[in-house]
Amino acid sequence: MLLIDGVRYEEWEISNEDELEQMVIEHAQDIFGENSIYFDKKQKLKSLAGVGSIPDGLVIMFGSVPQWHIVEVELSSHDPYQHVVPQVDRFINAVENPNTRNKIVEALYGATVHDWVLGYKMRQAVGEHRDIHKFLSDLVSTLPTITIIIERNTEQLKEALRKYTQKRTVEFQTFTREGVGLPVHAHFFGPLCEPKKPPVEKAQGWIQGDRVVAPPKPTPKVEGTRRVKASDFSHKGNGVFALVSDSSFEIDVKKRMRLVEKQLANHGLWTQRLPSFYWFLRKKAGLLKTQTE
Repeated sequence: MLLIDGVRYEEWEISNEDELEQMVIEHAQDIFGENSIYFDKKQKLKSLAGVGSIPDGLVIMFGSVPQWHIVEVELSSHDPYQHVVPQVDRFINAVENPNTRNKIVEALYGATVHDWVLGYKMRQAVGEHRDIHKFLSDLVSTLPTITIIIERNTEQLKEALRKYTQKRTVEFQTFTREGVGLPVHAHFFGPLCEPKKPPVEKAQGWIQGDRVVAPPKPTPKVEGTRRVKASDFSHKGNGVFALVSDSSFEIDVKKRMRLVEKQLANHGLWTQRLPSFYWFLRKKAGLLKTQTE
């Protein structure tokens, strides 16, 4: 039971890995940090077919020392010795093969070429004058971190993974509001990257008599009265999504991203990561390969 401002939330029992996988995709930047890119297996890693074992996702975490993660989404109901450990072993054995590493590089590079959102994010992270293919080749030549994302981290799983040194485990739990269900929910997890803290401004002011008087604060830019996420919308069909809490408000993701942003703003709504929000809804509507209006 989770209690938020007197409102009860119950732990939601995830019925299959696909449900958890979709939540991980939606919240990938919350888990791995804003300066990261998540490549999911269904849309981005098709060219890895035949490698032996395709992971649920690959992640690049940028920074002073970039790193990459092989992601496996699991349920605690699976026997870790029969299900998780064999998967991890196959991943480790695969990346030791130079041919497999080359396939991973080509899969990641191909994803950035064919998906303009990913391509834009990669270029912003790598830099305008750095060769993306070489960056990926250098990165994949290093050891990856095996990251297991699971709804409940059991003692049996901890024991099964103890022998691996280059691994991380993320416990990702979901709670739904009592009497409402999944439309109103909360996630509980430990991110792998600390959120950026806003810079601390030095105190400034001017002298008025024998007192230091702070200057008036600038009026903050209002982006909207309410922040929304992709999961707050349900697909009505043909690229049109309705807000779950107010079905009278709709957005059309067949239109360009800036027009979708304008639709949100006109109703006092905004989203923190517009490219991810836009991509996720277009993916759900089956529009990723369709031209925008």
